[in-house]
Amino acid sequence: AFAAIAKGRRVGGRCVKPNAANRARPHCRREVPRGTVTLTGRAGRNAYTFKGRLRGRTLPPGRYRLRVTASANGVRSAPAVASFTIMR
Repeated sequence: AFAAIAKGRRVGGRCVKPNAANRARPHCRREVPRGTVTLTGRAGRNAYTFKGRLRGRTLPPGRYRLRVTASANGVRSAPAVASFTIMR
């Protein structure tokens, strides 16, 4: 799953989108879901070349977080997380 890392404000114990009403609140970072990719792999190492496009749309420049989870026979692995930046 791909998520954009965006600026936010702490309101009621959550990180929400900034607006005029909460501009004086403490800063935080929030994750905005951007899409998922499902791939069929095989046992062992697998590689996927990411070219900055999800479902035919190019991701805009910014910071992103990728969360990868493997599943086999109905059992999921612990997620692996990687952060990256798209620059133009």
